[in-house]
Amino acid sequence: MPECAICLGEVRSTRANTPIRCGHIFHSHCIQKWKDEGKNTCPTCRKVFDVSQFKVTLTVQNNYTAESNTVSLESEAIFNIMDIFDMSFDVENTVDLDSLLADLGVSLTDLDALVLDTEG
Repeated sequence: MPECAICLGEVRSTRANTPIRCGHIFHSHCIQKWKDEGKNTCPTCRKVFDVSQFKVTLTVQNNYTAESNTVSLESEAIFNIMDIFDMSFDVENTVDLDSLLADLGVSLTDLDALVLDTEG
């Protein structure tokens, strides 16, 4: 029987204890407590399983006409994009967020401080 990586107790798959997105399984109360503590990555593999704290927007701009269209992405679309581009990142660590943004050509200092406020 698998072990819950949060409490280290045995866990079996039930209607309440379902595997999260990456396939790892935890007691429902353990993973809920994990989420309530603001953690949104799997305790075992660190893949993001909860994007509810974040909003992702996609802007497509026509450089010739200067017209653009921006859409907000829903949770499932975010996961699909992460899967398509094989993206994984640690969103619990500011250094890693800074690194991710640098890969996208953006600096953490370019962002409004309110966007990064996770305590408010």
